[in-house]
Amino acid sequence: MKAREPWWSERRVDEQDIGRQLRLIGPGAWAIFALYGAVIVALTYVFERANRSPVTDVVAIVALLAGALLIVSPSRTRIPIWRVVGVLALALTAVTTLTLREPILSSLPDQAAWYQAAANFLFFGLALRGRVAAAWIGEALMIALVCVWSTEATGSPLYGIAMSYGQPISLVAGTIFAVALHRTASRIVEFRTAQQHRAALEAGEAAENAAAESERRIVRELAEPTLRSIAAGENPDKEGARTLEAALRDLIRGRSLAIEPLTTALREARRRGVDVVVLDDSTGAGVTTQALADAAAWCAAVLDAIDSGSITIRLADTPRGELVTIVSDLEIRHERLLVEG
Repeated sequence: MKAREPWWSERRVDEQDIGRQLRLIGPGAWAIFALYGAVIVALTYVFERANRSPVTDVVAIVALLAGALLIVSPSRTRIPIWRVVGVLALALTAVTTLTLREPILSSLPDQAAWYQAAANFLFFGLALRGRVAAAWIGEALMIALVCVWSTEATGSPLYGIAMSYGQPISLVAGTIFAVALHRTASRIVEFRTAQQHRAALEAGEAAENAAAESERRIVRELAEPTLRSIAAGENPDKEGARTLEAALRDLIRGRSLAIEPLTTALREARRRGVDVVVLDDSTGAGVTTQALADAAAWCAAVLDAIDSGSITIRLADTPRGELVTIVSDLEIRHERLLVEG
C-alpha cells in the first residue's frame, strides 16, 4: 500500500496541476512563507503604535500567517473555495484589528499602512492560485473597511483613501502577472500532454508492429520448410503438415498461450498421438506476461505426462478471475487461477 504523503508535500497534488508546474507549492513557496512571516513580525515592531496592545499585534500576525498558510499549503489550483473564504476572513481580521488602533494624524498620511500591504500580498497570492475575482473582492472590502473607519474617525473617507489608494494599483500589476503566468503555463501543460499522448501512441504502434513481426516470424519458421518442400515438387510429410496446421491453429485460437515452453510441449504431445486443442476465450485484462508464462509452463508440465486421448486447454474469464482449465475426455482434470478477480 502506497504511503500517504505529508500535508506539506507538493506530491499530494497532481503533477499536471498548474500550481505545481509553476512551483506555487513546494519548497520555494514555503521559503516565501517563512520570509513573509519574518517581515510582518519585524514591521509590527518597527511601526509599533503607542496605543496598540501586544495582544492586537499578535492577533494580526497570527491572522496574516494563517491566511498565507492557506495559500501556500499544497492543494489543487484553483484552490478550494473554503480556503478562499478563510484567506479573506483572516486578512480582513488583521486589517480591522490594526486599523481600529491607528492614530489620526494632523494631515493626510503620505504612505500606506504596512498591514494593508501585507493583506494585499495575500490577495495577490489568491490571484496566483487562480482566484482573481476573490482577490479583488478582498481588495474592495479592505478599502471599504478603511474608508468606513476614516469616515467615523474624521468625518470623511479621504483619510482612508490616502492610506490605501496604492494597494489596488499594485494588485492590478499582480493580477496581470498572474493571468499571463497561468495562460503561459496552461499552454505548456497542453503541449506536454499532447507530447505524452503522441509518445504513448507511437509506443503502442511500435509494440503492435513488434508483436505482428514476431507472429510473422513464427509463422515463417513453422510454415517455410513445408512450403519449400511443396514448391520443390516434393510430397510434404503428412505428420509434419498436421503438426504445422495445429501450430497455426494454436496461434489463431490460443494466442495468449502460444508461447514456450507450451508450444514445444504441444508439438511433442501431438507426435505422441494426443489430440490437443488450445483456446483463448479471455479478455486478457489484468493478466501479466509473467502470469501467462507461468501458466504456459504449468500446462506444459501437465501435458508432458499425457500420452493419449483428447485434451482441451482453455484460458477464460470467470467471476473469480482468469482461469486456465485442462479438459481430458470431456472432464476437467486440472485448473489454475491466474488473476484473482
